[in-house]
Amino acid sequence: MVAPPIAAVVTGLVTGLVGVVLAWAAAQGCEAVRGVGTCGRFGIVALIAIVAIEVIVGSALFRMWRIGDPTSTSFLGVGLVAVIAMLFFLSSIDSPWMVLVIPLLSAATFWLSWWVTATFVEPETDELHR
Repeated sequence: MVAPPIAAVVTGLVTGLVGVVLAWAAAQGCEAVRGVGTCGRFGIVALIAIVAIEVIVGSALFRMWRIGDPTSTSFLGVGLVAVIAMLFFLSSIDSPWMVLVIPLLSAATFWLSWWVTATFVEPETDELHR
């Protein structure tokens, strides 16, 4: 069994990389269809889909690692990346460096979300399920 902090970091790296690949694919698709790398009105739909897929991937990996509260922990990790990226990296989001920055940032936020969940969420007891 892998230690939960390491599982959280690996999950963040994988999820961040999935997000980068999906964002790149969406931009390529928009460029092929519209002739430009921006998606226009479709962009928000693509962004919501990418975030949802990242949460699903993170949740599945947390389940695989047997980390408690996988969906909310994944949602928090992905949400933190989205907020930080919009606040600090939006002007350079198309930079090739984002291929490294986003997965590393995801690794950090997934570790933080695991820590918050493990520290502050009360564990389920058998009495609640009876």
